[in-house]
Amino acid sequence: MKAPQKFLLLFITLVCLSSCSKDDMDSSSMYQGTWKLTAINLSTPLDLDGDNIADTNLVDKMPIIDGTIIFDSASTGSYNYNSNVSFNTRYDNGKLMFLVASSIPPGDQSVSFIHSESSDQITINDDITFNKVGLINSVLTVDGNTLKMNVSNGFEVTDIETLDIVISQDVEYVFSKS
Repeated sequence: MKAPQKFLLLFITLVCLSSCSKDDMDSSSMYQGTWKLTAINLSTPLDLDGDNIADTNLVDKMPIIDGTIIFDSASTGSYNYNSNVSFNTRYDNGKLMFLVASSIPPGDQSVSFIHSESSDQITINDDITFNKVGLINSVLTVDGNTLKMNVSNGFEVTDIETLDIVISQDVEYVFSKS
């Protein structure tokens, strides 16, 4: 009786293993789902809200910047920012003041994209920055349950009167799987 049980166990194991296709084991499936914007880290801290505390994370400082990336499949997805945000400056009594303007657009503002994947990077065929800095492709590096994207001069602030760029910094976007 022991021999038939061993044979049955071996048969069930082989059936289970052969029922898994290569697609079932594809590493791209770990990217599918929703990724929430958890940080936009500035290269140099700034006091954007006048509280005399310089910060680097725009998302913590300005919770109006709220975004998500959704990977629907191994090649398609969408991204969305729940508000439009712009930063300007002006001088008030000799002190540089930051002005933040935001608006919430009506309806779903999701933008579809196509992406490709490698073992540690995802390349999206669009500029997924909240302020549209002109990227042709957005490249995200995979780090466990986070996606990171470095953007040169990804945070620019203009003077409200002259419209000259007065601050330009590199930033790092961080999305966490939710």
